[in-house]
Amino acid sequence: MFIKYLVFLTVALFLSMSCVFSQTNFVVGSVVTIQGDTLKGYINNREWDISPTTIEFRREGNESVQVYTIKDIISFDVNSIKYLVAEVDIETSPYLIGRMDTIAVFSTAKAKVFLKQLVSGPKSLYRYAEKNDHPFFYINNDGQFELLKHKRYFRYQLVTTHGYSAKKLILENKAYLAQVVRYLNDCMEVNRYLQYTRYDQKSLLQLFKLYYKCNNDKKAVILNNSDDYKFEMGPVLYMASPTLSFSGANFAGNYPVRSSFSTSPLLSIGFSGDFFFKNANRKFTLGNELIYNSLKSTGYYTVFVTNDDYDKYTTQVDISIIRLNTIFRLSKSVGQVDVSVLAGFLANILIDQKSNKTDEIKRPNNAAPTITTKRVELFNSSVNTGIISGVGLGFRRYRLDARYELGLAMNGPSELRDLGTTGQINSFAMVLSYKW
Repeated sequence: MFIKYLVFLTVALFLSMSCVFSQTNFVVGSVVTIQGDTLKGYINNREWDISPTTIEFRREGNESVQVYTIKDIISFDVNSIKYLVAEVDIETSPYLIGRMDTIAVFSTAKAKVFLKQLVSGPKSLYRYAEKNDHPFFYINNDGQFELLKHKRYFRYQLVTTHGYSAKKLILENKAYLAQVVRYLNDCMEVNRYLQYTRYDQKSLLQLFKLYYKCNNDKKAVILNNSDDYKFEMGPVLYMASPTLSFSGANFAGNYPVRSSFSTSPLLSIGFSGDFFFKNANRKFTLGNELIYNSLKSTGYYTVFVTNDDYDKYTTQVDISIIRLNTIFRLSKSVGQVDVSVLAGFLANILIDQKSNKTDEIKRPNNAAPTITTKRVELFNSSVNTGIISGVGLGFRRYRLDARYELGLAMNGPSELRDLGTTGQINSFAMVLSYKW
């Protein structure tokens, strides 16, 4: 009953922290309604990688939050970044490698969206993204938004090495290069950079910077792309089923090796911080987690002859650990969900040991068993390292990982050093995290 109550409180605390922090990112902004009125106040800035479909707005001096959709406003401005409502073309061809078609021709559909303004000036650039790994870019031609067209497709190539086989080649239709040349036609320097221009935000912004430098136009506003990297942090809910085991010489006196340990599940809260490459659409992430764990385990070892002649050894393990995880993550967007694989390193820092060993000895000539209890230190190492592997699912600001954590061997009790006794902690873990 106590464990259920603890789990309930922990999850409730985690969710309440998530809700509180998800609502505290209101910054100065404004919206322009379809009636043409400009409303000043505060907008909940989510720093959208996937373009928003709604925004949360709060008027100055008013705590109530108004939700606006594309149908309600013409534009909004937050942190000096402008978003415009526009009906644009979207390239609808399959983009993922496993789903690409063999057709180089574009397939488009109309959609009404929020466009993020990346460049403001005589020549402007905009961005829209439905999925993290597939943004679209637009230019403004005489008041009309024009999609910069790009498509990946595949073809099979016949390979004759060691017989005949078909090799799958990924090709690109880079129509956007010709569009950019026509759009920025009053600067010949642009042509020299075209071969290096990829269909991504960083590369296209470099091209526009070159254009405005070429024309000595200092009035144009180009979104600062120095935020190529971003750091996010938030709470972590760590749930694990650990196992504790010892190895070494299998002598009668080597009680940790001969004991079978039963370990209680772990439930704890920590914090995480992720450093990711923003323009790489969060495909690669380097993260760290700091988690406090209190590991409790009981080991039993019995030498039984008769009911009047036996030895029972009970080891109560109670250790406090500060865990530092360093994780490398590779992610891919599948619809609205991010699927990831991860690998990394862990460091368990032992900050306290309160383990006890109880010996119950019974001999035929003794009426009652002799019971003695003493404090023991099962680990003679202050730091235990290990390896982490797993998979994860991410949705918006939440992420759930399933991991296996393999701890490397730690030195056992000092009095058993000559027996080569070492201990190991392994875990299956579920980790729920939230990013503020």
